[in-house]
Amino acid sequence: MTKTKKVRQQVIGFWWRRIMLPATLVLAAVVYGFGLSQYEIRLQQALAQHQRTVGETAVQLLIGVGRSIDLLVSMRREGSVVETLFSDENVAPSDGVFQGVIGRRRAVDQVRWIDENGDERLRLQRLTDDSVVRVPQDQLQNKLDRDYFQAALSMQPSWVWLSTIDLNEENGVVEQPVLPTLRLVTPIQDPSGRARGILVINERAYEYLDLVRRLAVADEHAYLVDQRGDYLVAPEFNKQWGRQLGHGASFATENPDGWAAVQSANKGVISTPSGYVAWQRVNTIEQQRRDVRLLAPDLTVMSVISRDQLAVMQSEVRNTWLLVFVSIWLALAIGVHRWASLVDRNRRIRYQGKLERAAASDRDISIANRAREAAEAHARALQRSNRDLDNFAFVAAHDLRSPVRSIRTYVDLLAEDAGDDLAAVPREYLERLKGLSLDLDALLDGLVRYARVGRDESSPIRLALGALIAEIGREVLDERFTLDVEADDTVFLPRSVADPIFRQLFLNVVHHHSRDQGRIRVRSARQGAFVRVSVADDGDGIGPEHWETVFGVFSTLSNKAERPGLGLALVRRAVESQGGEVWIEDSTSEGTTFVITLPADASIDSAQAGAARR
Repeated sequence: MTKTKKVRQQVIGFWWRRIMLPATLVLAAVVYGFGLSQYEIRLQQALAQHQRTVGETAVQLLIGVGRSIDLLVSMRREGSVVETLFSDENVAPSDGVFQGVIGRRRAVDQVRWIDENGDERLRLQRLTDDSVVRVPQDQLQNKLDRDYFQAALSMQPSWVWLSTIDLNEENGVVEQPVLPTLRLVTPIQDPSGRARGILVINERAYEYLDLVRRLAVADEHAYLVDQRGDYLVAPEFNKQWGRQLGHGASFATENPDGWAAVQSANKGVISTPSGYVAWQRVNTIEQQRRDVRLLAPDLTVMSVISRDQLAVMQSEVRNTWLLVFVSIWLALAIGVHRWASLVDRNRRIRYQGKLERAAASDRDISIANRAREAAEAHARALQRSNRDLDNFAFVAAHDLRSPVRSIRTYVDLLAEDAGDDLAAVPREYLERLKGLSLDLDALLDGLVRYARVGRDESSPIRLALGALIAEIGREVLDERFTLDVEADDTVFLPRSVADPIFRQLFLNVVHHHSRDQGRIRVRSARQGAFVRVSVADDGDGIGPEHWETVFGVFSTLSNKAERPGLGLALVRRAVESQGGEVWIEDSTSEGTTFVITLPADASIDSAQAGAARR
């Protein structure tokens, strides 16, 4: 290594020690502070989102419970129930009322009358194929020792008792596959005012459990616990129903700090050793009404952010600010290197001037004069270089400080906007963002439903088309429409896939029908391994150029913004997931005919997408 290179390295190293080392320490401290503030902001935003989610879920659960209470109260008030249950004749005439109760809600699994001695006198049961039967007398049981019967003995006629959600048991054994059940009980009196037993509705509680999972921020955050702290919904399936299934898993034992906080208040957020817990109790006191007094244990909706999930959030923030640190540090390093190079250049200029002046001492006066003039010229050049160096140092320092001030300013603005006291303009912006987020949530919800079609893990069952279509028609169509069904065939597919096919077809007719009265005709015919179903309406019709595009995602012929255009796309995806097809066979100004093919036998594989042809 030459002496010149060695001296140059020493000069550059000196300036790196004088500038880069302190600047690196200051920059690291500033970036660390900003990163910590950003993590706190993200954490508070996440906790606020989880708290809103559990609150909305609790409200929706209360609404669902309210519908069930209305169903039970309406049955208790039905005059024919009292007249027939306590007459000396057979109780068979009450089957019609009980059938009506089961028909009004698919979630209803059983409707029962239990007399004052605890003996079941009448029970209607929904079977796995969704048909309803009356249980024979020799299979009815005595429920004298059940908690809901004991609770009902002391109730007034206007009271309703709700059980917690648990697994259904028959003869003391948990039913398999497990069936989460919610029971609603109310006492009944005969016309003379004598207590003659209770009316009981058993509901399949999947509707409530699925609601908790669907409304959660994500599946790994969704929890629902009963009044004892046992898991009814948890991300780990093997933790659910710990008391009844015997494995003992319980939120109360796994997170005692969180459970103590949950019991002390209706809602809140708390930090525990296992993570943050946001909760909202489904407080049944809010369901009290003038005509009904409600006795029920509370459920608690929770959203848990575990320590592992917090670590992931910290890692994301750390990586972002590490990138910011590296970018600023590289810019600073380049500037310092340029500065050190200019200093070394000035040093070499000064060194060259000394050599020339030393050589001038050995020459004559004229040469000395020229050497002096040259030295003066070099001195002037050195002065200009020094001025340039000073200007560069000022500009570099100013420009490097400006980004730091800007970052601090933006962080301050963010902190002010996130405060509790908002001015009118930020509040208006929040309201607009809220409206836009609701629209986006609806669109996503549609996309999730679209993506989940065909991935249902439930087993296919044999479904009677006529009964299925009639039931869906009652739920979807209003009094303007007449439903004409001639479909005696059966299909073999999951109920959760069959339901949206006809539901979306009927909703499509309702949304696009402009006349005062409408008629829908449904016909079916067996074609080999498939059943061909035609659904014809008398609406305005669809132009031939749109026959294919209407099945696309976000494709709609309506100008109304609230319809994202996923209905027929859902129909096609659901049908094709079972190996069938759907198309428009005919459409004029007098109406449109849709045709779908669905598997008729258990042997049909969903891969046989082309097996049915038009």
